[in-house]
Amino acid sequence: MEPWSRRLFYAGAVLIGLIGVAHLLMFHSPLTGPLPAGERAVADLAAVTASPMFENGRQVTVRDFNDGTSAEMGMLAMMFSVVVVVAVRAAPGLLRRWSPFTLACTAVSGFSVWLCVAYFPEPLIVLTAISTVCFGLVFAAPFRPAPLRSASYR
Repeated sequence: MEPWSRRLFYAGAVLIGLIGVAHLLMFHSPLTGPLPAGERAVADLAAVTASPMFENGRQVTVRDFNDGTSAEMGMLAMMFSVVVVVAVRAAPGLLRRWSPFTLACTAVSGFSVWLCVAYFPEPLIVLTAISTVCFGLVFAAPFRPAPLRSASYR
């Protein structure tokens, strides 16, 4: 794998991981300040609105479900970054131009752009778009066929 391809994988992964870390720090850390009045009213209503997960199953509040989903998505974004960085270091064979791993990284990042455009503010759209471009540029790697080796040729 070319060094520039490795750097593209690192950059794409770090941008997605940065989003996860920032999300957890902004919304799920003890450093988070009190909610504005309008958001507080919605949070209070969500905290007293029970929602069954399954028929006769566990009851959780809408706020619990939203907070849990939000924290889980932040953790998954961080872990996506960790998995990509570990793969780049430990298994460079995964990082070929048309490998399933490269396709998956590009697809996950591209889907994140779509979600950000639909639901989130501009900084997230920009970060996920840059991440997708980083993963996508790996497909522009020049094709270098492996040299032919035969037993009779030395």
